[in-house]
Amino acid sequence: VRRAGVPILLSLLTTVLAFSTMYLSSFSGAVFFSLLLSLSIIVAFCVGVFVLPVFFMNSVKEKQI
Repeated sequence: VRRAGVPILLSLLTTVLAFSTMYLSSFSGAVFFSLLLSLSIIVAFCVGVFVLPVFFMNSVKEKQI
């Protein structure tokens, strides 16, 4: 699990960078879509890396008791 952090972070950065290039578009729909996708991917990363492991650790501790 600890080794997966760097590849997940790199995939986050490349995906956000790719969707952020649509921000340069003159079409306002594409600009809004790029912001929405970029923020959604960042939130999904934070939840997956920081929040979910806490829930899994708590459920494993409860099963051990």
